[in-house]
Amino acid sequence: MGRIRTIKPEFCQSETMGRVTREARLLFVLLFTIVDDEGRARAASRMLASLLFPYDDDAPVRLPEWMAELERQRCVILYGADGNSYLEIAKWKSHQRIDKPTKSRLPAPPDHNKSPEGSDDAPEASRSLQDNSSLDKEGKGKDQEGEKEGIIARSSGADEPTQAFEIYNRIAQELDWPEAQRLTEARKSKLIQRLAECGGITGWHSAMIKARASPFLRGTTGRSKGHENWVPDFDFFLQQASFTKLMEGKYDDRNNNSEPTGYSALLAGARAAASG
Repeated sequence: MGRIRTIKPEFCQSETMGRVTREARLLFVLLFTIVDDEGRARAASRMLASLLFPYDDDAPVRLPEWMAELERQRCVILYGADGNSYLEIAKWKSHQRIDKPTKSRLPAPPDHNKSPEGSDDAPEASRSLQDNSSLDKEGKGKDQEGEKEGIIARSSGADEPTQAFEIYNRIAQELDWPEAQRLTEARKSKLIQRLAECGGITGWHSAMIKARASPFLRGTTGRSKGHENWVPDFDFFLQQASFTKLMEGKYDDRNNNSEPTGYSALLAGARAAASG
């Protein structure tokens, strides 16, 4: 059930919003109509596309790219819990006026008590949208069963290689990449090396989000003649050369001039530490 929201005129002057594409800005505004009183919603890309962009055929493919832009600017928090994927609007409670808020039925992000970092004017984008209505309690928190999840969801208690294996397969399901069937010892050895290079499961999470947002890896741009139908598989990301290119942004959308992701900052910090 959607909610009525209002948008203030200063939203358009937000520098944070100015660093993302028009489609990402629209997505950000539309998300406010479906999140609950604590700013949370299910984050399956196909489900969101059907709810927010029902008349746009390209939305299921493009929405992960737009969502990645918003995550880079710390406007949304993407996370997994209980085998499902979720999002939370950053600093929602600080910048939304909601009468008699209802407690969310969805799990909170892992670092819920920590204030998300970001640009100085990042709260401005959230502040400019305020709740203007009561919530339909009967419709709150309902999930759509059978939806394939597009964001990261990890199995509790699993080791990092297993978690990384599952993260890849979730995105592979969404984008029709080949699903990996077995985490063999040879694959696990390479995966452990990649995890060490990117800072563990958090870095792998960010790398897979980058991969999902890449027009080249999704097959929408940049394919040479004879390779139009090529798609990456699990072993592609286990190759050191391919993974390094992914980390360094070689597969990023060149039409998007947004700032480096937190993952890029992590990589830059690791290089600085190595050189020092």
